[in-house]
Amino acid sequence: MDGLARLPRRGPLSWALVLILCPCLLAGPRQSVAGPSVNAPVTTTYSLSASWQMVGHDAGQSYADAVGSIAPTSLPFLHVRWQATGQTPRIEAAGLVYTLSADGHVSALDAVRGTVRHQYQSSNVQGLALRGPLIYLNRRSEIRIVAAATADWTHSATDSAGTQAAAFDSFVLSGGTLFTGVGPDSASTLSRYYAFDANTGKQLWQRSGSFSSVPCVADGIVFLGFGGMGTGDSYLLDSATGAVRKVLKNLGTAQWHAAGGSIYASILRGGGSSLRASIRAYDRFGNVKWTAHDILFGAALPGTLFGITPGAVDARSAIDGHRLWKSLIPGLQSVGLGSLVVTGNLVLVQAVDGRISILDREDGHLLRVLKPPFSGSAAGDLIVGGGIIFESLSQPKSGAKAGQSVLLAFGP
Repeated sequence: MDGLARLPRRGPLSWALVLILCPCLLAGPRQSVAGPSVNAPVTTTYSLSASWQMVGHDAGQSYADAVGSIAPTSLPFLHVRWQATGQTPRIEAAGLVYTLSADGHVSALDAVRGTVRHQYQSSNVQGLALRGPLIYLNRRSEIRIVAAATADWTHSATDSAGTQAAAFDSFVLSGGTLFTGVGPDSASTLSRYYAFDANTGKQLWQRSGSFSSVPCVADGIVFLGFGGMGTGDSYLLDSATGAVRKVLKNLGTAQWHAAGGSIYASILRGGGSSLRASIRAYDRFGNVKWTAHDILFGAALPGTLFGITPGAVDARSAIDGHRLWKSLIPGLQSVGLGSLVVTGNLVLVQAVDGRISILDREDGHLLRVLKPPFSGSAAGDLIVGGGIIFESLSQPKSGAKAGQSVLLAFGP
């Protein structure tokens, strides 16, 4: 059987992988909220079929599911249902959570019980996405297209020479097309980004580029940020042809996101102690609608942006950026992309030690704090699907050796 693939932790940008920022970097006014208690959220719509099928949840990199899969009435009963040492969660779909081991092997586990359904032979897997009956596997020099039910290898997406850059940690699927970013340069790879037919793997277009963000696709436009820490340009590309629609020069290190009619650039600009964070909201043509300073992107729904700073979640109107609410989160220091997700009417925020704070989406009220069964040093891979919350947490170090990563599954 063939292998499945790995989603990037926090995304490929260096600031978005495991960035731990001091409070002075994202300084600003903070507002307290009521103390922790369990109160039923206002909205009760949810579906256990809701899933997490690629990095960022969707091609727009929204990190949000408007419906969600966590029943509000189950909040008091959430606990660690199971854990798996040496595994990290990547995606969840159809009752299965696909996990990756340290050597790049993938297993499909029952999301509710943690029992192994499938194990796959391929090693060195780097990225994973799912679309209908097909699973897409990042093998660095190719993306294999595999039947999800049988693991039969059907096609590959690659260039004619098979020497594209190791960019496929950052691929997304939109409609019938697979889009990639650009990985680090080397003498044996080409610095390019690609669009492939998602069914056949046929190359649709390619362009040269430098190290890039995860692609964001919205309204027929691919948004990509290029450049190093604190500097860089962003390109708006026609998704069908790859033609450049617009270039935003000297924007800074940018990761792009989309929800509803709004496009967001989460930006780090400058360097060293002068590195500053901001979010700019754009329309689909690349025109600025509003800017919020000292904040980075967490997640977005059509009407609301959920920004994140060390110690707080900052909810803004998608229309004009005015603050809706701001909530303090105990122990929150990591503002890496992926430490905040939205599922239905719940906002989940992950602290470095693995604690997950659950907020009401409407007003930011703290509903519950989920605590891991051990004190960890580096949490990541927060996803939600099938009514279960998944995260990875590094065990405490043993002597000079780093502790193994443990997958934790929280459910009722």
